[in-house]
Formats: sequence, structure tokens, C-alpha cells
Amino acid sequence: MLNVTEYCDYEDGGGYVDINFSRQMNPYICMIEGKYTTQVLISSTRLKDTNASNLYQLLRQKISEKKDRYFEIGVDELKDELGLYTTKNKEKFYSYPLFKDLNKLVIKRSIETIKDTTEIKNTSVEIIERKQRKATKLRFSYRVDDQMKFEGF
Repeated sequence: MLNVTEYCDYEDGGGYVDINFSRQMNPYICMIEGKYTTQVLISSTRLKDTNASNLYQLLRQKISEKKDRYFEIGVDELKDELGLYTTKNKEKFYSYPLFKDLNKLVIKRSIETIKDTTEIKNTSVEIIERKQRKATKLRFSYRVDDQMKFEGF
């Protein structure tokens, strides 16, 4: 017999339902596939840094799209995905105008956190396109450690 939940509660006026799934459900929830971004829930909850969490979500999205080893992305598209911009009068202003700052303060730190905390290992990034010496396109390479997916369950 499979018990789906251990606990459910509706917070009246709070607009959400609090659900604790049973341990028996963890592998099933983590393996939901289709047109969804799959992720290991325990990995998501361990990532406290917003940039690392956003990069993890992007990596999981690409993995869900069957890009199992690498993907390529423009620098501005990456900033869009990570939410590294502000908008003023309908004009978008990107954070980290210099790639070296983006790489040092966001990408490298996030990659280290993701490698140390999640099932995504051997993550690296390389510049694959430049325009006038400015990095414009990146390739993220990675490996998913399938053994870690259900660790702790």
C-alpha cells in the first residue's frame, strides 16, 4: 500500500496548501517527466544562493530537454534566465556588464555551489563565441550523478 502524504493542511486566507509527502513518494515525485523541468527536490532546497538556484534550475531545464551533457547559450540570454537585469521605462539594464565580473561573481561561484550540493557534477563553462573580444556565447558542460539522485531518501 502506498501512502501519498503524511500531512496536508490548507492555510485559510494564506493562499497555499502545506503538504508533506511520505518517504515512499519521494522517488516518484523526483522522476516526474514530460514537458516539465525535472529536478531533485532535495538539491533544490539545499541551494540557498539565488544565483546558484537559478543556474541549477536552468541546468535541470536543459537536462529535461534531453541536453544531457552540454548546452550553449548567449551571455545576455543567460542573464535573462538568471534574472540578472533591471527594467526602467521598459528598457532592460543587465547586471555585470563585464563578463569577467559575471564569470567570477556569479557563474564560477554558482558552479562550485552546485557541484558541492547537487547531483550535477563536473560542471564547466567556456566561451565559444566573441564579438570584438567580448564574450557573447557560452557552452555549459556537466554530468549528472545518478547515484546521488535519491541520496537521503
